[in-house]
Amino acid sequence: MKGILSKLADLISHPNPATNLTPPNSLETDDEWHPEENYSLSVVISRHEASTGTQKPLSFSYDEACPTCNGSGGMNQIRHCLTCSDRGKVVIEKGYFQVLTVCPECEGKLFEKICEQCSGDRTVTIEKNLKVKIPPNTTHHTTVRLQGVGPICEGVREDLLVTVEVEEM
Repeated sequence: MKGILSKLADLISHPNPATNLTPPNSLETDDEWHPEENYSLSVVISRHEASTGTQKPLSFSYDEACPTCNGSGGMNQIRHCLTCSDRGKVVIEKGYFQVLTVCPECEGKLFEKICEQCSGDRTVTIEKNLKVKIPPNTTHHTTVRLQGVGPICEGVREDLLVTVEVEEM
């Protein structure tokens, strides 16, 4: 029960889930995900593959708002609280200090039950496996754009940019 309550407290203290992309270690990338930009990964190919063209498998994952609860973390919202604006927590100011505490009005109980798919975390990890078609005569640092393959950002599915790195012999 304590685990559910701590997840609910985290949900309430962070009402807007942030998109978090985490490329696996096997795909080297220097780019971090920024919601206003496209998601970038890199893939390494041989000189022969660069001259003839190839298809490379690509695996990556990212967190996205839970489709079951629409990113709320709970099911069947049972009340709306004007005191905490449906966050379940309020900030109490005492002199120079601010304390975040459970809302005295709703006692942080806004949902009938926690979402089973995301366990109240508001996000789920999406795993993607696809093949990237690298055209013939590709040069080092060529970028291939895969439209609408990345995470959803502000209601729009982002593009995935794949930077092709050609191995030195």
